[in-house]
Amino acid sequence: MNLRRHIAERLAGYGTVVAWGAGSSGRAALRKWLPRDRVASVIDGNPDKAGTVLEGRTVHGPEDLSALNPDLVVICSDAYQEILEQLDHLGYRGTAVHMFDLFPADDQGPSEFDKLRIDIARQIDRNPLSYLLFRPQILVNVTYRLTRQCAGRPVLLPLYAVMRVLHTLVCVFFSISLPPSVRAGGGLLFPHFGTVVFHPAVRLGRCCTIYHCATIGSNDGGGVPELADFVTVYTGALVLGATRLGPHTRVGAQTMLSDFVCEGRATVVGRPPRVARAFGHPQGTASQESPGP
Repeated sequence: MNLRRHIAERLAGYGTVVAWGAGSSGRAALRKWLPRDRVASVIDGNPDKAGTVLEGRTVHGPEDLSALNPDLVVICSDAYQEILEQLDHLGYRGTAVHMFDLFPADDQGPSEFDKLRIDIARQIDRNPLSYLLFRPQILVNVTYRLTRQCAGRPVLLPLYAVMRVLHTLVCVFFSISLPPSVRAGGGLLFPHFGTVVFHPAVRLGRCCTIYHCATIGSNDGGGVPELADFVTVYTGALVLGATRLGPHTRVGAQTMLSDFVCEGRATVVGRPPRVARAFGHPQGTASQESPGP
């Protein structure tokens, strides 16, 4: 699957497109994925970046949004929820999406190879050599995706056996226990390796981020967690039992969730857990619908 072509098709129905974010994510988006002829300019909240040029596009401050009058804002930043709220405060009435929302969704039938490409794409500006130097844990994604790609195909049974053993060895080496039975959408990211554990029946949406020393597993009730798209689980967090986390949930460091339900767009912290911040977007303001077919 050609990601740039897929994204171009998703943007076909929009007029003016603006990228929000002039950091490494914005640079990678303009350089690798967004069609150059579709992005009119870049917006960033850092006043030091106003007036600079990023990949041939002028960087504007948020106060210029109304003058730019975009039909679509592509958010290229981890501060997605905060930027959505800022768009609301600026009175923006168009559509706003995260950059990775433009990638193929799971219901569009991407193969494990396609999901691996999205896993790698989330490494932002890194080249293949720097993957191995600075984020060698990407090898867990590689062996996990290839093992799943070979599973259930009799003609690939010998290769599956080899990949299954190799995946186990890679998981042991990096201390990331990711059984091939786990169902994960594209864009799975491990910022650091070390003591990450998944129950074999866990389901993860797209672009989930799991930090070190996190456990996503069962409890005495026998339930298994389900994480929606863009969920981030920070260091030392325990997500247990029949926990259901909606899109764009952040689980704070050392938080423990057991049979916990969060509809999403919130930060959950503590033991016992509480919603420390809920991100609300008033009806009729910035739409968060995924664009295109």
